[in-house]
Amino acid sequence: MVLFMPAWLASIRLDSLWLFIAIAVVAILALELALLPKRAHIASAKQDARDSTVPDVSRPRRQLVLVALIAGIVTALLATLAFWLLMDVWNIFRIQVGWRTRIAWSLGLGLAGAGAAVLFQSRRLRPGKRRALGAATLVSAILAVALAINLDAGAVHTVGDLFPKGPVPTFTAQAGATESARPAASSPITEAQWQKPADQPDSGKLYQAQIPATTSGFPARPAYIWLPPAAQTSQPPALPVMVMLAGQPGGPGDLFTAGQFQTILESYAAAHNGLAPIVVVPDQLGTPEVNPLCVDGPAGNSRTYLEQDVPAWILANLPVAHDRTAWTFGGFSQGGTCAYQIGLDQPDRYGSVISIAGELTPSLGNEANTIVQGFGGDTAKYEQAKPTSIMKSHAPYRDVTLFHIVGGNDSWFQNFADQLTSVAKDSGITVVSLTSPGTGHDFRTVSYALEHVLPQVVVRSGMVPA
Repeated sequence: MVLFMPAWLASIRLDSLWLFIAIAVVAILALELALLPKRAHIASAKQDARDSTVPDVSRPRRQLVLVALIAGIVTALLATLAFWLLMDVWNIFRIQVGWRTRIAWSLGLGLAGAGAAVLFQSRRLRPGKRRALGAATLVSAILAVALAINLDAGAVHTVGDLFPKGPVPTFTAQAGATESARPAASSPITEAQWQKPADQPDSGKLYQAQIPATTSGFPARPAYIWLPPAAQTSQPPALPVMVMLAGQPGGPGDLFTAGQFQTILESYAAAHNGLAPIVVVPDQLGTPEVNPLCVDGPAGNSRTYLEQDVPAWILANLPVAHDRTAWTFGGFSQGGTCAYQIGLDQPDRYGSVISIAGELTPSLGNEANTIVQGFGGDTAKYEQAKPTSIMKSHAPYRDVTLFHIVGGNDSWFQNFADQLTSVAKDSGITVVSLTSPGTGHDFRTVSYALEHVLPQVVVRSGMVPA
């Protein structure tokens, strides 16, 4: 629970369509009330209409309505132009944006522009009340735009998600398995074999850990680690492990908050006597603004960190099974591209690979810029880092399953997945393709993917029967 916040307030859903509608209605009503003439003004205007010598008191209000209308239209047009340039022409985030966000962006900011006009131009017409209504229009319209964007992105679920919930504890050997208790089993324990011990807690636990970049020297931020109840016992069994990556910009914690992975894992563990995969989410970026492309390049040795430092730390510190079918590598967006590059580059390590809306190639916007900034101008290294090149270099694969998950409204990334699926199948990889209904390139797709793929990778590990 969020510190110093009532539970009812923290639990209010920010991804609710009804909340967006309610705030939008507030903005419209506030603007309407600000522009409507008062009854007294109407009566006065009728009386004054009979006397041509009396100034028209309704003229300032008509001027205010005209100014608000012009401000709203101009703001909406400028907002539409800016959105088109940023998201369609330059495509700065390399994603598709749904119609709901587009409409809310233009109309909402247009409404905000009208509210701003009322706020700053109503000094002669009951300034206190009208300016307050103008401010209410401005604030509620901007809030409605933010809620609409969040409805598509699925990044913030409740009011409580906007505030820190307290520090995530640091992982130590004592928090997980001790050296003497750490299993060396090749295969995970099966659900039929597991007898719940007395010291097994009722829920899993989330930790942070600074995974040393011993070989790579990569400046990674702390990783997030989730241990199921069975992994927290004094004699933990050998368990499957999932190495997952968030997108860019972002950080390892995003999968557990916006992606709701912790909730999904807790539900799975509760249904399987405390058994579930251990999840490790390392940092492949270094900083949110930088994309090292999961290669060893000018932005750091991200590839070596993920391929050598992270697995070595997992084997030394966590009660994981050693068999390759018990190991999964996956990620979302930029992390999904890395899943191709890292997971499929190590078929002897990872039996399952999950790409949630991954790209066709590692990219920094366009090919020329990617080669220069990401690969130091080395075109050959860029070609080698393409997922298609990696798959062809390891073909034929044996007993590797690739899970492709894309949002139903994410046609660009669906096209990427289709092209990569064709190469994967030709390379001997088993491909499982899923589509998240009604979602785009967003965390709703992530939640759908994790919920539906988790049981399948556990079955592949052998811990739970099919």
